[in-house]
Amino acid sequence: MPITRTLILVAALLPAPILAQGLGRAPEREAPRLNAVADPGADYRMALRFFAGEGVDRDNARGLDYLRKAAAGGHAEAQFNLGNYLNMFQADYAGAAHWWRQAGAQDHPAALFNLAELLTAGLVPAQAGESAAAYRQRAVALGFVPEPAVAAEPVPPARDIEPAPASPAVAAAPPLAAAAVPVADPASAAWLAAPADSATIQVFASTSLAEVRAVAARHPWRRPLALLTFERDGQRWHALLHGRFADVAAARRGLAELPPALRAGKPWPRRLGDVRAQTRMTLQALPGKSNELR
Repeated sequence: MPITRTLILVAALLPAPILAQGLGRAPEREAPRLNAVADPGADYRMALRFFAGEGVDRDNARGLDYLRKAAAGGHAEAQFNLGNYLNMFQADYAGAAHWWRQAGAQDHPAALFNLAELLTAGLVPAQAGESAAAYRQRAVALGFVPEPAVAAEPVPPARDIEPAPASPAVAAAPPLAAAAVPVADPASAAWLAAPADSATIQVFASTSLAEVRAVAARHPWRRPLALLTFERDGQRWHALLHGRFADVAAARRGLAELPPALRAGKPWPRRLGDVRAQTRMTLQALPGKSNELR
């Protein structure tokens, strides 16, 4: 079942490609405001500032407080993002549905589509008079473009997903930066030795290592996990990778294997050659829950 890959989380919790699509940033010189006048837009901007540490000390708890205040004040983007937070980090599907309904009432197309996918997955019951099909149709009418459906496939035998021996062309290529990183365990070495044209799925990324490890520990997985750490714009990022696939097309088919809550978070297939070429990259295998097909 396809789930929208346009999910936008609060700035400090976002994968890099989602940040590129753009949560607006608050003006550089805006100071933390007083609470004398209700202003959901200002509350939302302050939420972004606390999550990103822009002009204030980074404080996720205060950022979440401001995000909730903005959502309660009727700010559609705050409602959408609060739903995203509850869906991804707390598995609170009823809470996510509540805020997506509020944002959807203001014609937020991605909120409508996410709500449709929650209903389709059976993660929340439909309220009187609502249906997943109607929400999905309305989202598309408002301009949302869903990705083509990806049919779920059985997990291939291990020999199909383990890295193949490197071809002569790959062996002759200049060594990537990761080759110089000492690796103590064979599982991590397998990620580093996989052919450049093989692929993986980046499930989630954050500047917080603890958040990435929490996502890895919270969900069942069908394939091996890895922790990718890299530098972007002078900041260290951490990304959760799921599975090694023969190529990007196989990784794209593998999106259907992810838990519904994670498919809503914009996972994306990536060539392992591109993954390993990132600045100051390290790649380490992670333990994860197993949910192998019987």
